[in-house]
Amino acid sequence: MNNGPGKSCRTGCVLNVCGDGDQGPGEACDDGNESNEDGCTNVCKLADCGDGFKQPGEQCDAGVNNSNTGACKLNCTLPSCGDGFVQPSNGEQCDDGDQSNNNACLNSCQAAACGDGFVYQGVEQCDDANQSNNDGCTNMCKLPTCGDGFKNGGESDVDCGGSCPKCGPNGSCTVNADCATGVCSAGKCVHPTSCNTLKIAAPGTPTGSYVIDPDGAGPIAPLTVRCEMGLGACGYTMVRFNDGALGSNQDAYTNKCAAAGMEVIVPRTKALAQSIYTWNGNVVPNLYNVFPKYNGAQNIFNWTGRCKGQPCTFWMTDNGNGDVACGGFEPNGDNNVNYRIYKWNEGCGIQGGWNDANNNVQYHGWVICSTNDC
Repeated sequence: MNNGPGKSCRTGCVLNVCGDGDQGPGEACDDGNESNEDGCTNVCKLADCGDGFKQPGEQCDAGVNNSNTGACKLNCTLPSCGDGFVQPSNGEQCDDGDQSNNNACLNSCQAAACGDGFVYQGVEQCDDANQSNNDGCTNMCKLPTCGDGFKNGGESDVDCGGSCPKCGPNGSCTVNADCATGVCSAGKCVHPTSCNTLKIAAPGTPTGSYVIDPDGAGPIAPLTVRCEMGLGACGYTMVRFNDGALGSNQDAYTNKCAAAGMEVIVPRTKALAQSIYTWNGNVVPNLYNVFPKYNGAQNIFNWTGRCKGQPCTFWMTDNGNGDVACGGFEPNGDNNVNYRIYKWNEGCGIQGGWNDANNNVQYHGWVICSTNDC
């Protein structure tokens, strides 16, 4: 007999059809239900990824619309970041299937970009996830340099200070070492007011030529002076002005120095006198800012230096009798307290030959000035 289970005609002369629970000819299965979400579909085919029906073990099944870049992948799983396929519908820009944030695709499936907070190896030097150029990473994801045009890293101002080249006048600073001028005052690089100010700010500064500004923020322009830095704790300022208009009147020499914010120089020590003499071409200055303590004072020990308008010590001779004439005896008393000692001959080495005849200058046309602040 041809009737029966599995036959085209079942027992009872009933046609074998899909859904009757009896797997007949041409059917891969027949579970007798209408569900497409079990092991046998309602067209009596075995469940299979891609048949358009979501069955056990499958997360989805869009049939012919399954796509690794769509809403249901070819293996009937839902798309997810990290599966190695780019699904734009899920907002993915990339998917490299790894968990690294240091390559072209982040583990959030977004394309690496400067500012995302992750360092793209080989492309970015840094990434601090902000838009500031004034910290340890620029908004171009580059490390600070001394030429990037920004104040960053350890700089005190744009591309200067700290480990970068020193800042010029008016540059921002935090310490003296930030400044080419050697002095940081109130957060700005300024010229020192004297060689002594410079030495205090930068004790290791060698003897040489430096720019100072004797009146600071005042109207007097900065100028280049000689700084004697090798004579102990003080830094001594000296500058020579050559001016043919300087004649025999001491007041003109006073005014010449005052115009630069200085005074006629005082030889505070013998070592300083030697330094002045050597620097000035082995010539003793024509004037010292040294005055009689009283009218008619004889011998140099009854005289005093004036430093910044105040009495100060000085050296002019090792002679025990106070004679600085280098021929005769001077000062001999023809003086008054308003006028300083002046050179009248070139003898006696660094001592020189001096006279006290009131308001006179023997060697005209030049003067050595100083801040006399040390």
